Amino acid sequence: MLGNLTIKKKLVFSFSIIIVLIFGFVLYSTKSINETSDGFSEYRRIAKNGKNIASIDIQILKMNSIILEYIKSHQKISIDEFNKEFEDTKILVDLGIKSFQNPTRKSQMEDIDKSLELYKKSFSKVINYMQLRDSILEDNLYINGKELEKMLSSAMIKEYDYKNYENSFALSKLLKDVLIMRIYILRFIETNSSDDFKVVNEEIDYIQKEFENIKIMFGSRNNTEIKEFENILKKYENGVVQLYDTINTRNSVISNELNVLTKNIQTLAHDILISQGKNQDTIGSKVDSQNSFIKIIILIIGLVILIFAVIVSIALSKNISVLLKTFENGLLGFFAYLNREVYNIELLKDSSKDEFGEMAKVVNENIIKT
Repeated sequence: MLGNLTIKKKLVFSFSIIIVLIFGFVLYSTKSINETSDGFSEYRRIAKNGKNIASIDIQILKMNSIILEYIKSHQKISIDEFNKEFEDTKILVDLGIKSFQNPTRKSQMEDIDKSLELYKKSFSKVINYMQLRDSILEDNLYINGKELEKMLSSAMIKEYDYKNYENSFALSKLLKDVLIMRIYILRFIETNSSDDFKVVNEEIDYIQKEFENIKIMFGSRNNTEIKEFENILKKYENGVVQLYDTINTRNSVISNELNVLTKNIQTLAHDILISQGKNQDTIGSKVDSQNSFIKIIILIIGLVILIFAVIVSIALSKNISVLLKTFENGLLGFFAYLNREVYNIELLKDSSKDEFGEMAKVVNENIIKT
């Protein structure tokens, strides 16, 4: 087929094929690069999400630490720190909800968001119970405890001055037990131990028995002071019960709400991290395989284009060289005939449709005329 084409058309046809191959090569390379780029982008997005989830886990631990510090110190600065860390965590969670495309992962992030809101509400409960605890201590136990000590000290000195030594001794013993009771209450506040509160109750029961004996000893004397002491002691005992209930309720919120929510958030975060890690491994392996495949394909296509170009160049060069040599021999023979160097001449081959065939026809016409 190529033999019937002109040299110009042969060149145009050959280079057109080469251009098409190069264009296809460029298209495939661009497509492959885009696919690889998308893979790297997805890998980077997963890595970013993984970092985000790890940051959420760290934030939860920081907030837990702040809550423990608040329980220990009762400082408002701890509440402010918690609110700041909560807002930072909220930003991370919102970012996670927006960035995750997988429905399961997005749902897990939304669950973390809900748990985080409940976590804040639970801490608000802890704050309320801590404030109630402080109120019980400051408005009842500290005031009435000192009042009990003051009344017992005054009565003890008065009885001693009246030379009622037995009564004075009984009052001093009761004062000592009240002081011991207050020490055990402080210990319970520090430890929140049921065993320590049991000791507090035992001390209260013992004080009540002592007080009943003192009432008998005094008889009708100092009835007003005894009644007042009894009322204050009752308020104090009620305050101790309220303190116990408040601390227990607060601890219940910490154990059954804050700790549970913390574990829930950390479990969800861990599941997401595991999933993200698997996705990273899958995408990383896919991108690596794709890169290797692209390198091989690009090398093959490049070699095909190179080989085709070499073959076309050689074939065209050989074809043109043969045609040129044939035309040259015929033309030299014609000139030799004109110069009477030879007496016979053959017509040039003019069967080809290219430029040399056309020129051969012109020469043949002149040979015939000559």
